[in-house]
This record gives sequence, structure tokens and C-alpha cells, in this order.
Amino acid sequence: MTTTQDSSSPGGTSAPTTSPPQVEAARSRALEVLRTNDSGGFTRPSARLYPHQWLWDSCFVAIGLRHVDVERAVDEVMSLFAGQWPNGMLPHIRFCPAQGEPYHADAGLWRVRSEVENPPAPETSGVTQPPLVAEAVARVGELITPAPWRPSRPGGSPGSSSDRAGPGGTGRPACPSTLPSSTRPATGADRFGRW
Repeated sequence: MTTTQDSSSPGGTSAPTTSPPQVEAARSRALEVLRTNDSGGFTRPSARLYPHQWLWDSCFVAIGLRHVDVERAVDEVMSLFAGQWPNGMLPHIRFCPAQGEPYHADAGLWRVRSEVENPPAPETSGVTQPPLVAEAVARVGELITPAPWRPSRPGGSPGSSSDRAGPGGTGRPACPSTLPSSTRPATGADRFGRW
């Protein structure tokens, strides 16, 4: 059983409470679903039906993960920006072709490569969703300790693409399915074994 703090106690004091077995069972099952759907860089809504990354789904996953693993929650939010368009749009789907079975509304339907100037490296859809990413950033941010400020590196300011260059110096992480196996993040129980 997990012991939690109840901040609603009279007088502002915290009284320990114990989660009932049903809550623990639901928590364990939820974590197992997240482990199963982990792609190594983001969490798929469903390995077979929705094998790619969806904007809202990753935001909700990050909001929940912050209670279990803040670093993984940060990774989930940051992975959304791998598909960001040059104009700032965050598309509602980031396609990772090697993730699961073909999807009926795949990247070919959206024709982003032929219709958008300087499209992002990963294939994406051509629409977005309301800005839930701001809520995810705020919620996850409540539980992280900010890194100390550091002077900018030559050619960029803190947080610029030169500070976060991914594979090939793009500033964006590659879809996990396109990373060489030696650099691909661990998945499933390997990545989340501490849960």
C-alpha cells in the first residue's frame, strides 16, 4: 500500500492516509499500460490502434506521470516538440512508421511534406489541438527543480537549438524508431523498472 499525505486535515497539518487496495490495483494497472505503450521516447495511446504520438494523449500522460517519475514526464512533453513546425504549430499527430501497424490516416493523407515550407523532420498531421501542452508544462513544472542558469554557448542562447541539438544537429530528437539501437532509449520495463 502507498501512504499519501492528506493536506485537507484541519489546521493545515498533514495526516498520513493509506490507499485502499482497489486504488493500488488501479495504479498498478495504469502503470502497466504506460509501460506497455512506451515507445522509448513517448507513450502511444494504443500499440495497435493508435501507434503514433498524439498531442493531447502525451500531455495527459505527462500530467499523470509527474506523480511517478518527473523526469519521464518532462521527456514526454519535450518529445512533442520534435514534430513542431517552423511556424510554431504543434501538430496533433507525430508519425513514427515503425511503431505498430499502418494507421488509416497516415502521413500520406496530410501531404505535409509537399504542402508546408520547411516541414519538420518527422512526418506529422496538418492540424493541431487546443493548447493542452501549456497545462502539461505548468503541471509538470510544479514538481521539477529548475536547472541553474548557464551562459549561452557560442552561436545560441540558453535553450536554443544549439543547446539541444539532437541527432544530426537538428535540435529535435529523432522518432525513437529512427534512432540507431545503440542510442535508442530503453523501453517498457527497462525504462520504467523503478515504478
